[in-house]
Amino acid sequence: SRMNLMPDFSHARKYEQPFRHSWVPHLFPADAADRILVWLEGDHTWEYTETDFYQQFEFSLNGLRLPKELRFLTSEKTLSALGEWLGSELGAPEVLAVDVVAHLLATGHDIGVHNDYRPGGETHRIVLQYGRNAEGGTTALFRNQSASSVFRLIHPIHGTGFAFAISENSFHAVSKVHSGRRFSLVYSFRTRQ
Repeated sequence: SRMNLMPDFSHARKYEQPFRHSWVPHLFPADAADRILVWLEGDHTWEYTETDFYQQFEFSLNGLRLPKELRFLTSEKTLSALGEWLGSELGAPEVLAVDVVAHLLATGHDIGVHNDYRPGGETHRIVLQYGRNAEGGTTALFRNQSASSVFRLIHPIHGTGFAFAISENSFHAVSKVHSGRRFSLVYSFRTRQ
């Protein structure tokens, strides 16, 4: 029988503070999460990006020919299920998936406090976390842009997901990866115009 690879939101926990977000213990089944990790650990054309507040490797899954068993990651069915869930969970108006990007934080990488907000840009994001042996790489949510205003920590537990509404107040950061590699898949959405 074919495994059900539709996202599972039944255990999602929703929070209003410090900005609207939701945490999901396992969006896809455990064996799918393991396959995603094995694939992310394989050979890819990672592009290195460094700015004044982060360093990471990344590549887009848009238009990429995924292995057959991972095609569900960018399927129309998955993307619309994720978009509908954002609507009900985070009160999003109708949203459209615009990109799915793999991120890799290697040892020594971190991401400073930022909010992802750009006028006319993406409005929602879902981050799926993968990895087994990374030390560090914890996502912190802040009340404001001061690094001392930490409100919640989201640990990079393999297979977990984190969704949030992007706004001028959605300040977050990722602590330094002390060892190992921290992978994530970042789904970006914007309100349908």
